[in-house]
This record gives sequence, structure tokens and C-alpha cells, in this order.
Amino acid sequence: MKFLHKFRIGKKISTNSPLEERGKKISTNSPLEERGKKISTNSPLKERGKKISTNSPLEERGKKISTNSPLKERGKKISTNSPLEERGKKISTNSPLKERGKKISINSPLKGGRQRKELNFYCAVVGLVSLVSYFSYTPVVMAEGKQIGDRLTNLTSTWEIANEYNQENFPSPIKDNQIFWLLLIEELEYRVNDADSSFNWDAHGWVGGDYRRLWLKTDGEVNTEDGEGDAEVQLLYSQLVWSFWEWQTGVRYDRIFGSESDGRAFLVLGLQGLAPYFFEVDAAIFVSEDGDISARLSVEYELLLTQRLVLQPEFEVNVAAQEVEEFEIGTGFNDLELEMRLRYEFSRRFAPYIGISWERKFAGTADFAREEGESVDEVKFVGGLRFTF
Repeated sequence: MKFLHKFRIGKKISTNSPLEERGKKISTNSPLEERGKKISTNSPLKERGKKISTNSPLEERGKKISTNSPLKERGKKISTNSPLEERGKKISTNSPLKERGKKISINSPLKGGRQRKELNFYCAVVGLVSLVSYFSYTPVVMAEGKQIGDRLTNLTSTWEIANEYNQENFPSPIKDNQIFWLLLIEELEYRVNDADSSFNWDAHGWVGGDYRRLWLKTDGEVNTEDGEGDAEVQLLYSQLVWSFWEWQTGVRYDRIFGSESDGRAFLVLGLQGLAPYFFEVDAAIFVSEDGDISARLSVEYELLLTQRLVLQPEFEVNVAAQEVEEFEIGTGFNDLELEMRLRYEFSRRFAPYIGISWERKFAGTADFAREEGESVDEVKFVGGLRFTF
């Protein structure tokens, strides 16, 4: 210390001197720096209140501490590697404790005593309110339940109440099993082309309810020149099997009249209904009295151009498993018929129409027609009336 007094305080110290005057800059080779001033990076200590070198183990009090230092200045930010943080400031997530009165980490085993006391108080209040409510409302609920039980016990049955009134004044019950009927003459028309002309009909009717019906179907053709023709009649029983579809069974009788008359009977098994998109389908298998098997498929659709103008296309095909020479029927596809009718409905019960019909015979059936001098492919124009009863 005597050595230090040899120099004047407040003056510059030589660069070779280990100390510098207080308040002045200290040499970079000096181990100490003047208090309150910058400390050399090679010095182990820095002046108090100033920045400490990154290589120094300690930093000045109240200033930032180096990241390599185990401690930081009090009141300032502590390094993330430090086990402690300054009091009153944010605590690191790795620290086991945080400042008192501040937010506690989710990993901390303890919470603030004040918060714990408030939580206990709220739980006690809620429990007390629940207990009071239970003992207050339970007797009321039990009393009301007893009254409801007594009322249910004393109820009079609906049947006894109904018998007390005069049943003669009751309205009539809904008749959901009524008998209905329908007769539709779908085609009553005259067909004509260059070769010949004919009178045709196609009609059907039924009587019954929503689930079971008795059907009558008939169609035929009579040539206007020689009076020859054929007719068909079916008597069927139908049962509704699912929505819009019913299976049918019954008998069919065919008759050929003219110069040579003949007839035969069939057993009928069929399915009739309304397919998706409102296609009306009628499919049937026929077994004749001689064991001959044949089938028919008919599909039609009604396209409403307006509320009164209706376009009705129709498709029909017949097939046979055996050849029947008496009725000019060959094996395989017998004939195909396409028809188109346009009607105007003055009412739903009456509508005149015009249209066109194309018929083509195939295979053995066409051979029989050629032998008789008949056409196998013909187009006819039609006109007629449609009735509904």
C-alpha cells in the first residue's frame, strides 16, 4: 500500500504499474481496474458496478453476470445454467423453486399458501351449500312423488271411462279394409297401313283392397277385311308382396277365330308393379295345358308433357320354349312390338289419342307368317280412345 501512495491519486498510472489511479483507466496488463471503470478482459476482476469480462469468475454486483459464471448479480437476470435466480424475478424452468408470491411452475411440488387457503375455503362453501340444498328439497320431492303415486293408483281405465258415455254418439270408425274396383280400357283403337287394317283393344280391371285383388285382363285384334283375329283373357289373383309390387297367379285362355277356330288354356305366374322412375312392369310365365312354356314382358312409361298432354311409349316381347304350329308360334323370340301414343286428357276418365305401332316377328314365328302370306315387319298408325271407370 505504501507503494501505491507514491503516486498521486487522480493521475494516470504507468502501463507497467500493476495499479492505476482510482477513477482512471487501468492498464490491460494490470490485474485490477479502478473502481467504477471498465476492467480489462485479462483481469480476473472488474470494477464494481461495471461490466465484467466473460473470462472473469465473478461479475460486478448489480450488473449482468457472464454465462460461464455460477452466480449472477443480485436483482438481475440469472443464467439458465445457474441453480438460482434473482429474488423477485422470473425463475428458470429448471429451477426447483420460484419466487414467492409469483406463478409456480407445474413441476413445482408446492403452491402458494394463500392460494391453497382460498381453494380450501371455496370447497368448504360449495359443500355446505350442497348439504343445505339436499336436506331442504328432499322432503318436498318425496311428498310430491307420493302424491303422484296416489293419483296413478286411483286412475280409472280408459275402457271404463269410454263405457260411461253414450256410444251411440261416437263417430263411425275408419274403414281401412274397404273394397275398391277399377276398370281401365287403355286401348280401344283402329290400326291402319297400306296392306290392311284392324280393330284392337287392351283393357284390364280389378276389385279388392290394398293387399289382395282379383284381376281381369283382356286384349285382342280383329282384321276388318276378313274378320279373322285372336283374343286373350286372364283371370288372376294378386297379393301385395312389397311396396308397389304384387305377384299374380291364375289362368289364361287364348282363342283364334276365323276360318279355323281353336283355343288353349294356360297357368299364369306373374309379377306386376311400379319400378323406379315410374316404369310400369308386367312380367309373366305361362304354362299351357299341353306343357308348352312361354313368357311375356311388357314395360310402359307415361311422360307428362303438360298436365293434360301425355306421351306413352310401350315395349312388349314374347318368347316360347316350344313350337306350336296350330297357333303359328315358333321356338325362341316370337315377336317384338314398340308403340308410341300421344293422348290429350279432357279429364282423367276420358282421353283420345293418336300414335304409331311397329311389330317384328322372329325365327319360327316369322316362318309361319310367310307361309300364310302375312308380313313379318309392319308399321301401323293408330287412333283411339282411353276410358277409365
